Amino acid sequence: MTFWRLLPHLTACTAADAIVLLDVRQDRYFLVPSAITATTAHWLASPGDVPPPPELLALLERRAVRTAGEGLPVPEICEIAMPLTLEESASRPMLGVGTHLHIDAIVATTWLALRLRPLARLLAQATRKDAGGSRLEPDRLRFRLAAFHQARRLNPLPRNCLLDSLALHRWLARGGHSSRIVLGVATTPFAAHCWLQDEDAILNDHYDRVSRFTPIYAS
Repeated sequence: MTFWRLLPHLTACTAADAIVLLDVRQDRYFLVPSAITATTAHWLASPGDVPPPPELLALLERRAVRTAGEGLPVPEICEIAMPLTLEESASRPMLGVGTHLHIDAIVATTWLALRLRPLARLLAQATRKDAGGSRLEPDRLRFRLAAFHQARRLNPLPRNCLLDSLALHRWLARGGHSSRIVLGVATTPFAAHCWLQDEDAILNDHYDRVSRFTPIYAS
């Protein structure tokens, strides 16, 4: 599936004949007005040296997505596959107190970071941690996922797709497994969702649910 990176903090995708913009610096989604959808779609499909439509630039400046000192947006195509859901572990792991407390600490500090730090910084940090592309063996990966979900069920913090995906990403990275945080949107009605996947499988959601969303960002 295809989305576009327009600025370091701005991405776009087409969903149900609409164009959606995501500004991770403001943690906000924007729908391109229907009056300039066709013009914007034509620009997204054009070579990178074609200047953006003036109406789109005006929209970005009006919404404080782009300031006068920043460069012009350039449509860089990004591709991401939509794999199937990873089969869950057949056994329930026995968690020691230390492991349980470790996962709780990751969830709590991620929850706090989402309230104190910009989303763009958290996503950039997640991307840097995955630069090595390391992998766990499938059985070890399933065990680590099951440990996280078991501890998370007993954690009092409310479930949230962004919180849980960021926390799980940190837990897997500490175990030596790289993964990607993916943000997706649907437009009828508008909804946003976040999940975690690697090259082979969706790690914390089900394909039937995830496939309803069009990716607009991947770390």
